[in-house]
Amino acid sequence: PFPVAPPTPQDDADNSNLWALLVLLLLPVSAIIAGLWLRERRRRAAATRKTLGTSIVMLKPPFTVWKTSKTYAAFLSHYKVESGSDARYLKDLLTKMLKCPVFIDSNEL
Repeated sequence: PFPVAPPTPQDDADNSNLWALLVLLLLPVSAIIAGLWLRERRRRAAATRKTLGTSIVMLKPPFTVWKTSKTYAAFLSHYKVESGSDARYLKDLLTKMLKCPVFIDSNEL
């Protein structure tokens, strides 16, 4: 219905100015986003290394040969509802470290 005028050289110049402005705005924004992404990735990798380092130490704790004349090297008692898993973890860790059995009060129920 309406006649469309062919593009003029002036229209092309306006469009290229807009594209240049868009590129100049997007480059710094994309650089900032990439920098933030890399920083977060490094932070997560450091946290993972820190966590793994701690868990590896607990899987292979330092140990000694505990000389005992009794059956058990230690006796652990706990309140089942609140600290049952903590007592079990401590028993396992002490058994690995002392190389002797450790008695936990829920073992012989």
